Amino acid sequence: LNLPAKLTDRALVLMAALTSWSVLWGFRMLQPTFVVVCLLFLSWPLLARGHQMAPGLLLALATVKPQLVLPLFLWLLLWAIGRRRWTLIASFSGALAALLFATEKIVPGWIPRWLASLRDYDKVEHAAPALEHLFGHGLGLMLTVLLALSAGYALWRLRGCAAKSPQFAVASSLAL
Repeated sequence: LNLPAKLTDRALVLMAALTSWSVLWGFRMLQPTFVVVCLLFLSWPLLARGHQMAPGLLLALATVKPQLVLPLFLWLLLWAIGRRRWTLIASFSGALAALLFATEKIVPGWIPRWLASLRDYDKVEHAAPALEHLFGHGLGLMLTVLLALSAGYALWRLRGCAAKSPQFAVASSLAL
């Protein structure tokens, strides 16, 4: 992540991040998103060091909030295929399959109920994309699609970057 080298500088960066309004609000609301962020944050340096199994396991655990990480996982899948990181793909897929199997054993029938809740999500007030709230349905939807296509194009172009590169960090951040 190219954090400053001096310990005091790193501490200042960490304090600035942890005391930002969005982080404090998330802590107050007990958001499980922080667990997902920690898992993702731990997986990036492991990927940069060439590890494949541990990041795959951490990324599978991060699927506890699939709506947050799906675009990142799709990009990482594209990246892993291009870089021939088969162990990463296998460890992620195996761990995810084990988690899904275990969860189905513990809470039988949860998958259909979860899918039904996804279908009902658009009925929730304020569930529309932010740009639709700002610019209305037509223009907001068009801008949202344009931004998504632009991000997809940028991610496609970055699919061959090395995990140690700044481009990888940019691509992963963009996918999130």
